[in-house]
Amino acid sequence: MASSSPISPEPGRDRTRGEVARFLRMVTHDLRQPIAATRTILSVLADGYAGPLSPSQADLVGRVERRLEFLQALVDDLIDLAMASLRPEADAGQSCPSLGSLVRDVCSRFEPVARAKGVVLHCDECADSLVVPADAADIALALDNLVSNAVKYAPGGQVRVSVDRVNDVARLIVADTGIGIPDEARPHLFEEFFRAPNAKAIDPQGTGLGLAIVKAVVDRCGFTIDVESGEGRGTTVTVRLPLAPA
Repeated sequence: MASSSPISPEPGRDRTRGEVARFLRMVTHDLRQPIAATRTILSVLADGYAGPLSPSQADLVGRVERRLEFLQALVDDLIDLAMASLRPEADAGQSCPSLGSLVRDVCSRFEPVARAKGVVLHCDECADSLVVPADAADIALALDNLVSNAVKYAPGGQVRVSVDRVNDVARLIVADTGIGIPDEARPHLFEEFFRAPNAKAIDPQGTGLGLAIVKAVVDRCGFTIDVESGEGRGTTVTVRLPLAPA
């Protein structure tokens, strides 16, 4: 009997992913550059460097600025969602930096945003020895979106980010005291563009892609995610990440 040899289940998959990723990077530049240039021009107009604006003209410029800000956020989130699904798999021996280091980096980036919204952002101390066999960019992308959501929907409240260990699994926890999630919205949490009614009331311009990006990362990396929430009772999101062998 002839011996069998391992066969890739999807020949060319990594090459296809690489080609799509390169295409996305090119499209990203082509989309972001004109948006950034237009926002700069509008900023010049709004600041009066091209001459004073009448109240009605200033109002129109402000409306366009807000729409472009939303468009910029939408483009960024769409690219993140695509890249979260298409990023090549990590090498078997690859490990991200310590989860503790990643958590501290993300919290430091969001501290000014939280402070501006009156949110107290707590970053619990966690061991630097916890490492996960995954790409640091993937974990940072998921954590960025979780913390961003928590800060956005807990105005005047608190957000706590922590990491602990249960046997061979690390738990990354983002908990807030914000508006919470209505029961009827829970089945749709990870759907692209879905936003709960109470979330729309706080931020009408949201893209509804944050949790979809998180779920794409979680599914591709083999993590799991749980959400505990209730309207008016805050939200706790727990991502479980298998630890790298010692």
